Amino acid sequence: MAEFPHLEFEITDVRRAGDALRHSIPWDTEQDQADALDIFKVAHSWRASHLYPMDRIRAQLTGLVKRDGKSGITVARLKMMSSIRRKLQSSSLKLDKVQDLGGCRAILPSMADVRELVEKCRKELPHNLRSESPYIERPRASGYRSHHLMYDFKPGFDDERSYADRRIEVQVRSRLQHSWATAVEAVGTLRHEDLKGVKGDKQWLRLFELMASELALAEQCNEVPGAPPRKERIKEIKMLDAALKAANTLENLSQAFKYLDTYYTEGKPQFFVIKYNNLNCTVEVESFQKAIASTKSFDRAEILAETHSHHIKSVLVEAESIRTLKDAYQNYFGDVQIFKQNLADIVLGKDAREYTMPPQQVAPRPPNEPPLGAWFRRSPFRRPKGS
Repeated sequence: MAEFPHLEFEITDVRRAGDALRHSIPWDTEQDQADALDIFKVAHSWRASHLYPMDRIRAQLTGLVKRDGKSGITVARLKMMSSIRRKLQSSSLKLDKVQDLGGCRAILPSMADVRELVEKCRKELPHNLRSESPYIERPRASGYRSHHLMYDFKPGFDDERSYADRRIEVQVRSRLQHSWATAVEAVGTLRHEDLKGVKGDKQWLRLFELMASELALAEQCNEVPGAPPRKERIKEIKMLDAALKAANTLENLSQAFKYLDTYYTEGKPQFFVIKYNNLNCTVEVESFQKAIASTKSFDRAEILAETHSHHIKSVLVEAESIRTLKDAYQNYFGDVQIFKQNLADIVLGKDAREYTMPPQQVAPRPPNEPPLGAWFRRSPFRRPKGS
């Protein structure tokens, strides 16, 4: 418990920082920079305080997945600050009410497994289930499909009380649904477009929308609302593939996404900071055994991204192993073969189907973790009494 971050400020400071994040934050003068760093320090502290609840819920989710010898992958990650700011800017939500600062995801082989796990979550996760979003039964217009369950963390022990009511989102999806979401993020990253947020090239967005209905059909699930009849849909998919050279783009994507093939694997790292460089299409992965060290590295990377290195995106991920990390977050490594193969099959007149991905090799390297050091000046925001 001690190695996990706690909120270092009052909730009123969190709300004030959230209000500031809705707007452009100046960086011109020394005072501007000092104010900006104070804002981000509060926001990062609030987000980091979701790491322990997220870790506990992921562990409980893993237990439900693995019961009775079932297969599946669970991962967890904190929401990127850029995504938090977009959500604040597009809604009236306060920062302390954002429901997915911490998110857990389960990826399962089939829809039968998905339905079984959702029911287990409802009955057995020992937290307050606040709401659900059944995006499999009612897919989004973009084609996104997954089942979301929103929980308020319920402490089980006295030393967990400081984390009470942290909002954690659990997503349950099939491997086929995950391949679609992975391809959307991968192509969006390659094109420097927020396709996941339904912003960017209209032809790519339309292709993903149509493909979502084909994958839903393969799983005997509801198609995207307003989807054209299948004959028309297949014809349009073929036209879009030809215009975009989509299958070729996806095939070559793994070559464009250059990533490190050696990692710091001494001991058993539990947290990974992934940094994607949009300029040279490289991916860097830092691994950490301690939660606090990982959050500090993540915060530093995002401060640089917000103020100077806008071409670098970072994400903090918790996973049981690097193999699981690479399997569950394929978009950061350009591994979109499942979706690509389904697209290629449909263009050739075949039905969509699920593909099994072989495990990828990971080679160790000597430890080379940079020193953390002091990364922020003293903040004028108040600290809770007695801290």
